[in-house]
Amino acid sequence: MIRPTTWPNLTLAQANLAAAEATLANIENQRSIQQALVREAEATIDSTEADVLRYQLEDKRQRDLFKTGIAGTQIFVSTLLSSFIS
Repeated sequence: MIRPTTWPNLTLAQANLAAAEATLANIENQRSIQQALVREAEATIDSTEADVLRYQLEDKRQRDLFKTGIAGTQIFVSTLLSSFIS
């Protein structure tokens, strides 16, 4: 049996438990958000790596075309390269 004199302690313990449970729920929510942000960052890295490869391949293609004289001019190639760099 709980004596009336212990009710304040019981109420305080229940409040502390509720606060701890709320803190735990907040941490779980923050963890979910952080996981989503990590996935987003990984996707951005993958996309950027794909762009870099595409730019490298296009650079090689343009240089090869210019060397063989099939297409392009030095001004065109320089303009193209500067657009990739900036």
